[in-house]
Amino acid sequence: MPGYRQTASFKKDYKKLNEELQQAAKKAFRLFQENPGHPSLYIHRLDGHKGIWGGHITEKFVFTFSKEKTDDGDLIFWFRRIGDHTVYKKP
Repeated sequence: MPGYRQTASFKKDYKKLNEELQQAAKKAFRLFQENPGHPSLYIHRLDGHKGIWGGHITEKFVFTFSKEKTDDGDLIFWFRRIGDHTVYKKP
């Protein structure tokens, strides 16, 4: 079972979201945990940012993440940023 972690930047970004977007984000992350490849998340690699991926919470709000394998071989998803599409500039 993969692990899930949040960077300080992600936590800071999340706190700036209004309640409606926070609820949409929670729903998207539950879906991500069940099926990271779910079509409604629109998961994709970010061009120009090696090892960083993006996904959608809504049409206008997105998140970025990276993957890490531990020494034990476990997979950890690091949620890096969340917000409008400008987070793709500094994912």
